[in-house]
Amino acid sequence: MDRCHLFNFGCREVIGLDRGISCLVFTLNFLGVRTRSSCQGHMDESRYNFPWIYICSEDVEKLTPYLERYNRFAEVEWKVSLHLPTAVWVVRPTKIDRGPVKLQKEAVYLSIFLAEQSIKKEHLV
Repeated sequence: MDRCHLFNFGCREVIGLDRGISCLVFTLNFLGVRTRSSCQGHMDESRYNFPWIYICSEDVEKLTPYLERYNRFAEVEWKVSLHLPTAVWVVRPTKIDRGPVKLQKEAVYLSIFLAEQSIKKEHLV
């Protein structure tokens, strides 16, 4: 069973949220897409060098159309895919060769787009 909950919108330091991905995590949770884990990406090559967010399987279908719409004009496209071998759904950029700092900025752009969709009454939930 997916153990996902909308988290408390308290201080990001209290919950250990990386600064470079916090905007997107907060926006997804605000819009009803439940997140499980995230990382802003690492500068070294020994670990993932791109930002990512694990989301709940029940929320994949409601997020996917918004990512498809965003990708029509975005410099960096985003996708939701099943991460193996962990079998969890992950939101991440499709091209990861731009470095974590650039991709963190792209995560902010995606956050803004999703927030604008909410303001337009095109809610994810």
